[in-house]
Amino acid sequence: IKRVDKNTGENVNYRETTTWFDGSAMDDSKVDGFMYKKIDNKYYNLNIGKTIHIRFLGVLNDISLDQTEVFKKAINLCTKFSLTLDVAGWNFCAKGQIDITCNIVGNGQGWIKHLSWEDANKATNASFLVVTRPNIIIDSINVDGGLIGTNFKTLKSNKEELQGVNGVLPLSVRWFTDDNSGLVLEGYSKPVNHDVRISNVKVKNGYDGGIRVSGYNVSVENCKVEKTSGVYGDAFLVCDAFKVNIINCYAFDFQRMGFCADSSGWQSQREITFDNCIAEYAHDCSKELGGNEFNAGFWIEKS
Repeated sequence: IKRVDKNTGENVNYRETTTWFDGSAMDDSKVDGFMYKKIDNKYYNLNIGKTIHIRFLGVLNDISLDQTEVFKKAINLCTKFSLTLDVAGWNFCAKGQIDITCNIVGNGQGWIKHLSWEDANKATNASFLVVTRPNIIIDSINVDGGLIGTNFKTLKSNKEELQGVNGVLPLSVRWFTDDNSGLVLEGYSKPVNHDVRISNVKVKNGYDGGIRVSGYNVSVENCKVEKTSGVYGDAFLVCDAFKVNIINCYAFDFQRMGFCADSSGWQSQREITFDNCIAEYAHDCSKELGGNEFNAGFWIEKS
């Protein structure tokens, strides 16, 4: 059967079914009105394959709106039904931490942008898109951390007093384990094989970094990060990680390091590869402003 999608006005197809996505028998409790409908005592599911464009899930192509909640709902639905979320050509805004629990792909057009905080001080140590589960692919999307202003007062003990600075860490991969016990590799808990693949991603306007990776078995390929600020404003940072490959990546206009591998101190990280990467235009290291951090294209420590 054909129906007109209420969000887009486009025709969508539904196919009669007797089973839910997990193979169990359909019943009224599994009808959600979108993925599954009941019409004339028959059940139908949306015939979309494995990828769905975000426009069908209520996210508008409009950067003037706060679409945080509808974006989260779109991710949750794709996670539930094992779908890939397509954001190709779409420009939209959200704010706060958005947990990435499904594959997200695009076509290199359109930006996912973090809305400016009402209070600039909320920018400190804030993250935007955060991968929080294994087996995730992020490909051909663009992320804007919403950085406004790059003026800092004197840095003391590597802690900034923000002055007109507003932004977040745009994209990161977090550590997760089989028992959610936190930052561990060996001796404390068993790490989950992250198997996260990030490719063809552009990131700009990040505060406190651009792309940050913590975890086990992660690759970042053909990515570009530009205009990052902060004491730890590294374009690419690998921290507390094992078996991470950063390949064919480009860092431009960054504060502190272009590419950095460092450990927080709990143990040295291993098998970190930077291959065919370029760093250009480092600026305003905290050492120049009274702090302790230098600039470098590449910095390797405890790794």
